[in-house]
Amino acid sequence: MKAFWSEFVEGAFLSSRHVRKALALQLLQLLLPVLVPDMVPVLLSKQLLGCMHTALKDDGSYLHASAKRCLVSWPPMGCA
Repeated sequence: MKAFWSEFVEGAFLSSRHVRKALALQLLQLLLPVLVPDMVPVLLSKQLLGCMHTALKDDGSYLHASAKRCLVSWPPMGCA
């Protein structure tokens, strides 16, 4: 999973146009409900979080709705 995410999502999708960034956010949204704790730092990379941050700052952003859906679909996590 780490190699896939690094190669395709960060390498190809997040460094490309908005359509591919939206695809990266959709993949994240699909994986969030089944994400094991060890994979959190892999999927929530600095590059992906930066993309989400930029998209969420501007309501008119092409990626705003996709980024917001990711936040809404985030599973609840308890504190240890």
